[in-house]
Amino acid sequence: MKYLLLIIILLIPLNLAAEQKNGIDFFVTADTFVIDAAWTKQVAIKVGLQLIESSGVGVKLPFNFVIDRSGSSEAIFESALQLVFYPWQKGPFINLTLAQIDLFIGPYLPPQKIHYLNEIAFGYTYRFLPSWFVQLSLLYRDPSNTFIESFEYINSHIPSFQKFRFSLEFGWKFLTVSAKEEK
Repeated sequence: MKYLLLIIILLIPLNLAAEQKNGIDFFVTADTFVIDAAWTKQVAIKVGLQLIESSGVGVKLPFNFVIDRSGSSEAIFESALQLVFYPWQKGPFINLTLAQIDLFIGPYLPPQKIHYLNEIAFGYTYRFLPSWFVQLSLLYRDPSNTFIESFEYINSHIPSFQKFRFSLEFGWKFLTVSAKEEK
């Protein structure tokens, strides 16, 4: 966590460039639903990197750590490459997983350590300052039921690993790379 904060602090000067209409925006995000650890039997820490083109299409790289607190020591690391689509270039969005990997980590490793899943998410982005935003989304794991065995295996080791999950992410645009305009 201290390394993430150091990277953010080092990238602040990059945000001082003027806002551009056309280009690619780079964002870092952190999920504040880690607070649900106060009443659930898991701790889910999620951070991510997003690249969104001015047309409203982009990619997202989330990194999620889920730690079970129901009496065992299982933990899982998830990462994915997701396609992000803003139909109106702001506001509502859809995330579709292109590739995702789930790895059991920590002191207890079950026999099957590597799993593959997919997700779809529907959400809304609210920008409250030029470089800051909040995203509320509903994630649905394995909507096509393609990876039933993997989902059930993970859920058997981490019972709080469910099909649906709410996410409330705070994000910061730290860089805009503008496209050159043709004359």
